[in-house]
Amino acid sequence: MKENSFSRWFDRESGYSLHNQHIPSQRLVQYCCGREPEQSILDAVVQDKINLKVQKKLYTCPVCKKWFFREEGGYYPAGSLLQYRITESGKTNASD
Repeated sequence: MKENSFSRWFDRESGYSLHNQHIPSQRLVQYCCGREPEQSILDAVVQDKINLKVQKKLYTCPVCKKWFFREEGGYYPAGSLLQYRITESGKTNASD
C-alpha cells in the first residue's frame, strides 16, 4: 500500500511526471514572495489553447526562483521547466 500511495504522491507532486506541455491551469497571481516576478533570459515553447506551439517568455521570482508565464493581468505558475523546450531569448531552433 505504501508504494501505491508514494506513486500517487509522486505523480501528483513531482516535476518529473509526464506532462502534455500545456501551461498548467493554476490561478493567476500578481506577486510571489511579496515581489513581482522579473523577466528572465529564457523562453519556453508551449502549446496554446488551440494546440499551436508558441514561444513564451519566462519570469522568475527574485526571492524563491519559482518560474512564471506573464499573462494579461498577472502571472501563471509555469511548474517544472523539465516539461518545456527551453531556449535563450532571441535564439530560435529551426528544426520545429
